[in-house]
This record gives sequence, C-alpha cells and structure tokens, in this order.
Amino acid sequence: MRTFLFVVLAATFSGAGSGVAQANPDSIKQRNDCRLAEQVIATGEPRPHAAWASTQILTCGAEAFTRSVTAGLQRLRHSSDTTGLSVLWDRALLSVNSQSVFDLGSEIAADASASPLAREFAFMGLLRMLKPDVLVDFATVTRTDREGHYRSSFCYGGRTAGVRPWVFGSPLNADAGQRLRAVGRTVLAEAGAPPPLRAAAYCADRL
Repeated sequence: MRTFLFVVLAATFSGAGSGVAQANPDSIKQRNDCRLAEQVIATGEPRPHAAWASTQILTCGAEAFTRSVTAGLQRLRHSSDTTGLSVLWDRALLSVNSQSVFDLGSEIAADASASPLAREFAFMGLLRMLKPDVLVDFATVTRTDREGHYRSSFCYGGRTAGVRPWVFGSPLNADAGQRLRAVGRTVLAEAGAPPPLRAAAYCADRL
C-alpha cells in the first residue's frame, strides 16, 4: 500500500511539474518581450527593435502600453526625429483609441515650445483617433497649398475598410472633437507657426 501511494504521488507531482514546464516558457517569454518593448517605445533604444516593439507593445496590456507611449511622446516632444515620431504615431498608435494619449497629443499639438514636427505628427494622430474610418497620412495633413479653400480631400485620402481601433484605458470622451477643433483654432492664431503646422491645424479646425 505504501509503495502504491508513493507511485501515485510521484506521478502526480511529475505531471504537475511537466505542466508548469510547458506553461512557463510562453508566459516568461511574453513578460520579457513586453519588458523590452516597453523599454524601446519609452526610450527609443535599442533602435533596431523599434518596428518590432511598436507591434509587441499592443499585446502587453493597457498600463504598459500607456506608460511606454506616454514616455515616448514626452521624449520626442521637442524632437525633429521623423523616424522616432513615425514609430509612435504611424505604428504603435496607428489604430488606437485612448483618452490619455489623446490628452497628451492635444497638449503637444498646442505647445508652442514643442518642435513643429512633433506637433504636426500629434495633429495627424489625433485626427486618426477621431476618424478611424478615413485615411489620414502625414503628407496630406501637412500640405501647404489649401488654406482658405477647404475640401475633405485636402486633409484626408479617402475612406478605409472598417477599422476597429484598439482601446487602451478609457476611450475618447464625447467632447474630443470639440477639443481638437479648439486646439486647431489656437494654433492657426499662433504668430510664426510654420506652414505645415498651420496646415495640420487647419484640418483639425475643420474636423
């Protein structure tokens, strides 16, 4: 009887150990991947991993996503690094709905001390959040040959197939469009705003 119990217990613990061994590698890899992705998005380093990190971070939960993207946007607030800004706005944030990101993006777009490029990318990203079914790209949003003669084609490149944005944290508030139009008007009234920034603000004002 004692021998039989020993065999049963050994088999039970052996099976449990085997199950843990099978489960852990995936969870450990996910944690490690998310830790690295958060670092890359927040700090920009190591740069060769930026494209991978911008996709991986979407699988890491709302807190890690928001924390890393917020740090990345603040890091690039005064930067003219087109590649770095594109990794955030054109990849990690391409199809995202997030009130916290919208709030920070609106702050950057309105900030006269931020770099014009960071503000232009912010306007583009904010317009995408509010119009997920429309093609919004940087070159179109910053066109400088249209002010005063608005058509939707001056700001948008047509409609897209149905897009379901990733929601991180709270989705956009009902007054988000009104807030973005107000930021656009403020920037249009800003003395010395460069033409591409004025063009992006014009699109926001005419949202």
